[in-house]
Amino acid sequence: MSGIVAAFDPPESATEAIALMDALWAENNCARLGELLKIPQIEESTDPSVIEIRTKYVARLKK
Repeated sequence: MSGIVAAFDPPESATEAIALMDALWAENNCARLGELLKIPQIEESTDPSVIEIRTKYVARLKK
């Protein structure tokens, strides 16, 4: 587990959520990334940065 995952899971801000999603993908931790994408803070976020990263990883996990 990377330091980012250990420090930011669960995320408390949009910045932490983005860093965490990227770290989980880099670690190939698709199971946790899939769970994370479904938490309200990320799934319902209106932050453009979170929306962009969320959309990217939802599409990647569907492949």
